[in-house]
Amino acid sequence: MDSPLVRTILAALGGYLLILLILFSLDWYREEFPKPQGETPDNDPIHQAVVRTEAADAMGRYSRLAETERKKIRQP
Repeated sequence: MDSPLVRTILAALGGYLLILLILFSLDWYREEFPKPQGETPDNDPIHQAVVRTEAADAMGRYSRLAETERKKIRQP
C-alpha cells in the first residue's frame, strides 16, 4: 500500500468523494432552506404606496372635470 500508484488513486477517489459530499450538502441545504418566493416589487412609480394615493386622488379629480376641460388637459 505504499506504492505511488495506490496513493494517487486514493487521492483521486478522495477528491471525487469530497466533491460529491459538497454537492449533496448543497442540494440538502437548498431543499431545507429554500429562498422565499415572494412577489417581486414593481419599480414603476405608480405601484409604490406613497404615489398610489396621489395618483388615485388625481384620477378622481380628473374624472369629475367637464369633458371640455379634459380635452384641454389631454392636448399637448
